[in-house]
Amino acid sequence: MSSLSSVSFNLNVDQLNAVKKIHGNSLILAGAGTGKTHTLISKVIKTMESGASDREIMLLTFTNKAAFEMSRRVENYLKRPLFELTSGTFHSIASKLLRQYKRELGEDPLFSIMDLEDVKSLFEHIRKDMHITYKTFPKKNVLAFMLSYMRNKDLTLSDLLFQKYPDWMEFEDDLKEIFDRYQVLKKQSNIYDFDDLLENFLRLLKHEKTKEQILNQFKWIFIDEFQDTNKLQNDIVYELSLRSSGLTVVGDDAQSIYSFRGACFQNILNFPDKYKDVSVFKLETNYRSSKEILDFANDVISHNIYQFPKVLVPYNSDTGLKPHIYRTYSDQDQADRVISLIEKRMENGQSLNHMAILYRAHSVSLSLQLALSREGIPFKVYSGIKFFEQAHIKDIMSFLKVIYNPVDISGWRRLLLMLPSVGIKSVTKITNLIVTKSFNPDLSSVSEIVHGLLSAKGKKYFTQVKNFFMDFLNNSSRPPSRLISELCKLTLLNDHIVSSYENFENRLEDIENLEDFAGKYEDIHSFLIEIALLAENRNSNKNKGVDSIILTTVHQAKGLEWETVFIVWMNEGFFPSYKSLENEEDIEEERRLFYVASTRAKKELIITLPSINLKARRGNIYLQPSRFLQELEEDLYSFENEVHEFD
Repeated sequence: MSSLSSVSFNLNVDQLNAVKKIHGNSLILAGAGTGKTHTLISKVIKTMESGASDREIMLLTFTNKAAFEMSRRVENYLKRPLFELTSGTFHSIASKLLRQYKRELGEDPLFSIMDLEDVKSLFEHIRKDMHITYKTFPKKNVLAFMLSYMRNKDLTLSDLLFQKYPDWMEFEDDLKEIFDRYQVLKKQSNIYDFDDLLENFLRLLKHEKTKEQILNQFKWIFIDEFQDTNKLQNDIVYELSLRSSGLTVVGDDAQSIYSFRGACFQNILNFPDKYKDVSVFKLETNYRSSKEILDFANDVISHNIYQFPKVLVPYNSDTGLKPHIYRTYSDQDQADRVISLIEKRMENGQSLNHMAILYRAHSVSLSLQLALSREGIPFKVYSGIKFFEQAHIKDIMSFLKVIYNPVDISGWRRLLLMLPSVGIKSVTKITNLIVTKSFNPDLSSVSEIVHGLLSAKGKKYFTQVKNFFMDFLNNSSRPPSRLISELCKLTLLNDHIVSSYENFENRLEDIENLEDFAGKYEDIHSFLIEIALLAENRNSNKNKGVDSIILTTVHQAKGLEWETVFIVWMNEGFFPSYKSLENEEDIEEERRLFYVASTRAKKELIITLPSINLKARRGNIYLQPSRFLQELEEDLYSFENEVHEFD
């Protein structure tokens, strides 16, 4: 059997100490860029070389890709296949064990698993069966999110409504019936959703007979990204550990940023108190970033109270560039500044693939996407689909497309499907008639035809749309920004956004940003032409394998790295988000998010913030620098003020 020496050759002292601790409970606090995965894989190998069989090991990760990669690397080192090693996500391992042991609970093990689309379809079936007639009521997407959030956070329906959906508290009885029916239909059909897998995994671990078999098999438990576990996953880990010879959890409290998904930050903080005789190992040697970037990041996170203190030090102590902060006048100036900095680096030979633009919320990326498109700089969006390809933006644009071209059937199709009680058959009939152009194709005439073809209920909702169109015809000189503003006042549209999208607040922010962007155009024609040209620029960059700069939220950037990182919109209310400003726990998570953003940079960190937000509806709004910037020691960064004194 091979020794650990060949593995430990590439381990530093802190990593080696963590790997050598085989028995008992271990918490490995792996700071950003400190070789977390390599350390975890080495410990799995060390455990196997110390006598543990493949069958006795469980490796829990948060993606199947991570589990596959770790297993492959262990196999490559040991030079043999690991047929009996149990590795995968909480959900995939739960599925495997349920199929193996469910019969012992007196239940059918041949269950099927619903994906998210299946879950949404089942909720849609229940809504129709209950004949829900409320003007505003959560649709299938929102229902699926609500139930999953409740279960992962261990909330009652009343708690959920009070915390996140106070406007829907009047629907509590109907929502309870929907969720009850959902559970009954699943049980009757012997189907599980993803949350069922976790709940039944825990049930296996608490059932006397199956618990014995599972705990007797798995003596060595390894958990990756422990800071991202929710309450249910934390309970599963605890039950698995009750007879384990060794429990190792790896994570970084300073990178706990997913509370909105149900992750519980307290799980990793409380680990040393919850388990007996815990050995805590800190990995603080960073193999990614320069000393200047790490000094900056260390100062950022030092202002959090609730944490395991760590100080990242660089593996390579060569002198680098200090993080640089630019304060511009407006968001457009910010975009122009970022573009000029990108172009300068391209001229110096740096690949776009080695650069990324990070932001707190996807909604602020519009000006950057437009600036990059205008300059012909290829980009990819990791934080979601590109701005004008988002469903809720297309919803708004459908109104403008129909105003500009009354026989635009794609616009009519999307617009009509927003009306409650209007189905695809009716829409197809209406759009087929529109395309024949057998009537005068002006907005008034087409609207009358559409109104006449709708059901009584459809007519009722379409009246709002028709009145909006007639009002436009009476004053057609209004710019597109004002039209979008007036669209946002339509009860129909607001009800559609709130009931259709689980993150409706973010969608409404996007629409407000769309309105601000449209303020640059005097008429619908120029506005739509610009967007069409942007779409053409996007399509021209597809499938050509060209270098592209990455645009992404910080959440999506976790685990990634680039030579040069831009963090934009570093303003109070943007980063940290205004939603977090009243709660100190939320502020600390926002600060962790800034820490994660800063540690994505290998060689160069550039931060930008505008001083003025040009709002179409409210005029110019003065913006303050983020509190996170004002907390920093001034000698840790360089600053260029393009407006006035930095305060």
